[in-house]
Amino acid sequence: MTPASLDPAFLAAFRAGTLTEDQADLFLNRDPLEVRFLLLQLSAAIAGSGQPGPHTPSGSVPPYLKPSAKSRSAKVGAQPGHPGHTRPTPTRIDRRETHQLPACPCCHGPLQRTGRTRTRLVEDLPDDLRSEVVEHTIHRDWCPACRKQVEPTVPDALPKCTLGHSAVALAAWLHYGLGTTTRQIVDVFNGHLQLKVSEGGLTEIWHRLAAVLTPWYEQIHRECLAASVLHADETGWRVKGHTWWLWCATTPASTYYWIDDNRGHDSLNQFFAEEFAVVLVTDFWRAYDAFAPRSQKCWAHLLRDVAALDDRPSESRAAFAPPDLANVDFLGSRITTRREPATGL
Repeated sequence: MTPASLDPAFLAAFRAGTLTEDQADLFLNRDPLEVRFLLLQLSAAIAGSGQPGPHTPSGSVPPYLKPSAKSRSAKVGAQPGHPGHTRPTPTRIDRRETHQLPACPCCHGPLQRTGRTRTRLVEDLPDDLRSEVVEHTIHRDWCPACRKQVEPTVPDALPKCTLGHSAVALAAWLHYGLGTTTRQIVDVFNGHLQLKVSEGGLTEIWHRLAAVLTPWYEQIHRECLAASVLHADETGWRVKGHTWWLWCATTPASTYYWIDDNRGHDSLNQFFAEEFAVVLVTDFWRAYDAFAPRSQKCWAHLLRDVAALDDRPSESRAAFAPPDLANVDFLGSRITTRREPATGL
């Protein structure tokens, strides 16, 4: 250990909590000024270790460490010359109303009628928005060949479900598509839609819906494994206040999601349960390497790592990629150059 730097073995043992008495004595048997200098270095090294890296998922970064959002400098709306985006004009009119002032709203004097008018279209939900209750009479007949009673299936609802398909689909979309809480969905259904539901009832219905959709879910899994090229990634996902992981495997035609509390091989074993010959495109998270006989790393992540090297000290850069560091820098500069528009052509 020199006055200019900390011993890497000492720093690793300090971080891991395995510092020995000999290492502590060696550190303290120095000039007081040198010890003070090294303690400052140690403090900076420990503080820097908590900073998120380029591959740290957003869900794992504390809010106070995230950078502030960049202010939007561009003008809101479509670019000049581009068509605007507005709500389409309704194709039907259900009710008409006429509005006319009996007197001037400023001086309350009489008005001279001009015959001029303008129209304004307003879309709204009716005050008496109510659910529809349908009673289904199901005939139960006897089959002498099978020696049992048979009856037709009601097509408008899941088995043993008192809510119709539209209500079930709306509740599932609000919860899983938009992230609305179960309590909020109950408030919307019981209040605005006047359809009485409970949190437990919604959860039970969603379990029945999942059982119906499971074959399609498994089919998407098989399609991903049969693809020639497969992209995979993962990000943090909060479950009851704890960090889990949302995994994603996608092709141009299919996207497969699963949530697990593990970010390593155990979670990937669930997806790669069958043999596959796909080219796996991922970032540099090491858990993917064991499942990829043929792999392609993401160029965006590579360029991000190359840019992060500029902020590292020289000895850290050498430890990152000693033999190929110059080639990586050169490759990054070439890719960045190719992004710039060509001139003089």
